[in-house]
Amino acid sequence: MDQMLTLDWIKTVGLGRPGAFLKKSLLVLDAFRLYRMDTIKSVLTQNRSDLTTILGGMTNLWQPFDVAASKPFKDAIQEKLNNWMRDGAHSHTSGGNMRTVMLTDITKRIAVVWEVFDPSMIKKRFLITCISNALESTEDEKVLLETGSDGEDVSTSDEEARDSNLYYTDSTAVTDSQIQAITEMLDADDK
Repeated sequence: MDQMLTLDWIKTVGLGRPGAFLKKSLLVLDAFRLYRMDTIKSVLTQNRSDLTTILGGMTNLWQPFDVAASKPFKDAIQEKLNNWMRDGAHSHTSGGNMRTVMLTDITKRIAVVWEVFDPSMIKKRFLITCISNALESTEDEKVLLETGSDGEDVSTSDEEARDSNLYYTDSTAVTDSQIQAITEMLDADDK
């Protein structure tokens, strides 16, 4: 990623969203040094956007998509790949090496896993990290409704309450039983 690509992204995605010119906004990015360049900061400042960087090691707490979807999604895909290797549903080259997974198989698995994910998990995570909330604190009570007094997420599902192995314990992203259901769906597709 370079400076021109970053500026293009800011102009088309960050500033192209509905209401971008009417309200002040907050852009939360990781600590990649490119984002801290003066040209990037000045474009954001001119367009009434504040830039906040997430310190290294804190991504899992402050990047909602990473917490709510990316980790559990990657885990489900990795588990499926591990099952593929373990179950011997693959062929070998003449030299005895295992052939790689076909791109079409990977794409199919990704599509099935993505269909299972609930977008409300991502929306909830934005709310809990206070990134999508109104800047004037008018939505702070929503955070209190979604979290307990100690900041931990309040589970809204009986299944989640019974399942103690949540991915990212500070989020209601995906439980072990949900990962198992995804894996079973993928296995059924392979048959």
